[in-house]
Amino acid sequence: VPRMVQISLVNSKVVISGKRYKKIWSTTGLGRIEKDRLVVSPEEAIALHLMGRIKLSDHVLDSIWEQTSRNPGTFKKVLALMDLIGRRSYKGHIGPDPYDISLWKKPEKPENSIPKIRVKLYYDYEEISVNDLLRILEGALYSKKRLMIGIVDEEGDILYYDVKKVDPIGGLSKVPEEKASGVFIGDRAIADSSSEKLNETFFGKKLFGMLMLSPLETEFLREKGYLVLKRLKHEEDLIEKLYKYDKSVKAKYIVYKDLRSRGHVVKSGFKYGAHFRVYKDNPNEAHSNYLVTVTTPEDKLRPHIVSSMVRLSQSVNKKFLLAVVLENLTVQYIALEYIKP
Repeated sequence: VPRMVQISLVNSKVVISGKRYKKIWSTTGLGRIEKDRLVVSPEEAIALHLMGRIKLSDHVLDSIWEQTSRNPGTFKKVLALMDLIGRRSYKGHIGPDPYDISLWKKPEKPENSIPKIRVKLYYDYEEISVNDLLRILEGALYSKKRLMIGIVDEEGDILYYDVKKVDPIGGLSKVPEEKASGVFIGDRAIADSSSEKLNETFFGKKLFGMLMLSPLETEFLREKGYLVLKRLKHEEDLIEKLYKYDKSVKAKYIVYKDLRSRGHVVKSGFKYGAHFRVYKDNPNEAHSNYLVTVTTPEDKLRPHIVSSMVRLSQSVNKKFLLAVVLENLTVQYIALEYIKP
């Protein structure tokens, strides 16, 4: 193949012409056809060269290295193109911004369709902006595309994740039928003998014959009028009190309320490294469905945390959700799922 094409460098692009340029395009998806020739980006040219699809002269290769060497994002694109196209299930090309790669998946072909997958790449040392993740997800959804992110480790291996907006609806809508009372101690409540209805609706944890309510459960039940406490004035806001010690508690409470209103049972996810474990149905009859981590658009995610959380979630048959608390205090849920292309 390398001998049956002619290659030249025009401005910042590599131009491929000759008998086999269409074959290169149809089998890889790289570049675009312009006036009986294939025009590829420097990253695409490097990928084709390293895969043995074309042979770049030392002069052209040196020029490409000179153009791209100062951009730290160059090689993650090259690695991902080689990895995905090398699997023979995908064809793809660079861009468009803000995405790194667009993909066709078999049986789709570049000749008769547009790519339906967008890929955003990160090195394992790069922080992932939650705001940027929301933006690129919205962009993909608007253009009816599927979004994947790829994380490239220091050895050049890549893990891929499907990114989806989800609307988690639970199947439990029961609320306590009568008020309970109890005493406030420290940062949580101990409900008295009137608490059986709370326990039946999956609030609290039985502890030596008592029902202990978490701080979030305590404030939720007080706010809804289901719980009256001694040692905590009615007008006192427990979340404001806790905010002095936990700056994430306001966002967590917003998500807790939202999930409860959607018919879920919400419990601590600490043992799994998440904020919440969430049940769609009766916790006494089924395992939890989701592990939820609470974020805001201003937060940054470390790739190794994302990798470990998604892998752990899937290893225990749960879905991993990011619960993003927006400026208007609504919650947007993003599901991240590891995939093997």
